[in-house]
Amino acid sequence: MKEQSAPRRREATTPVKLVAADVLPNRKNEIQNVIARRAYELFEAMAASMARTSMIGIEAEVESRAYLSARFEGIGRGHRL
Repeated sequence: MKEQSAPRRREATTPVKLVAADVLPNRKNEIQNVIARRAYELFEAMAASMARTSMIGIEAEVESRAYLSARFEGIGRGHRL
């Protein structure tokens, strides 16, 4: 038989503040605008980070090709890396 656990205590909650119904659409719009603004900030930061990552990858490829071309110069002339 399964033991019964002790009754769970309710966590303290924040009381709900009631507002007039005509205030709700403005609050909803304000909340949506704050969320949209933050989402765009995060998107911009991510896009900038992705652009830097792409540039690092391109730079690494350019440097590696130059290094390998110099290292293997004269070997198999006419062949590209």
